[in-house]
Amino acid sequence: MGLINTLSASPEWIIVDWGTTNFRAFIMSADNTCIERIERKTGLLQVKDRAFEDVLRNNLAQWFDASPNLPVFMAGMIGSKQGWHEADYISTPLSLTSLSDACLRFNTTWGSEVLIVPGVCHSVNESKFDVMRGEEVQLLGLLQLGFDKNCFAILPGTHSKHAQISDGKLHSFSTFMTGEFFALLSEHSILGKNLSEQILSPDVFAKGVIDGQEGNLMHTAFMARTHRLFGQIEESEIHDYISGLLIGKEVADIDDTTYIISNAQLGKRYAIACGILNKVATTISGDDCFIAGMSALREQVLCQTTNHCH
Repeated sequence: MGLINTLSASPEWIIVDWGTTNFRAFIMSADNTCIERIERKTGLLQVKDRAFEDVLRNNLAQWFDASPNLPVFMAGMIGSKQGWHEADYISTPLSLTSLSDACLRFNTTWGSEVLIVPGVCHSVNESKFDVMRGEEVQLLGLLQLGFDKNCFAILPGTHSKHAQISDGKLHSFSTFMTGEFFALLSEHSILGKNLSEQILSPDVFAKGVIDGQEGNLMHTAFMARTHRLFGQIEESEIHDYISGLLIGKEVADIDDTTYIISNAQLGKRYAIACGILNKVATTISGDDCFIAGMSALREQVLCQTTNHCH
């Protein structure tokens, strides 16, 4: 990562996507061009004694040393009860462009203003709710990049989201714990624990996707063991089978043409699964959507602050 004062563009603001396991940051120019980006394994779970300000300063020391008072726009679990400061939820249906109205704003001890984007809450019925933090920015970015204002989007991750956008508004969404289930099964269960080194196996992943269409997942998951016992899958391929099984089950009921908002490897797996099941899907960079969404929010905040809207 080059020194910031050697870069041709002048830094004006910082974007941070701060989740439970990862910290990602982008330093931006005035025209919303990304100058440089970093990623650290300093998610919420790794921050001790709620020292979020210290971690932010340490992670971005090079940037703040060069430009001490850059404003920081944040989204993700950093705005949850377990995060730095809790940002409220906005209920669906909502215009994604209204997120800026509910941003939480405060200052760091060294003088940077911080804005945390609110989360979104969806009421399934009177007693069931769903929530997201961070994905709402990517969905806003999807629209800002010129994609269909009436669409269905999947945002893969530890807790994958399926979102329905109608007339440019987030109408509803559902959470699928696919990534967390994969971690549990591959690291802590008889199916995937203490195996030999795992390899990528497209054919076995595809077999998992297809098997994921059959019956109850609590039953089909056990096939990861029996296929191995009877020589249908090698021990080194078990994780790919479990991955295919879970992703295949997740996307089984998708009917609409789908946008997959994700970065390289995970998005590719979802696209392959959709292809195997004859579902039309287009993969779009999660970073591009996040940056576009945050840039739109910043423009709205500047408009509200200065009363000079473009």
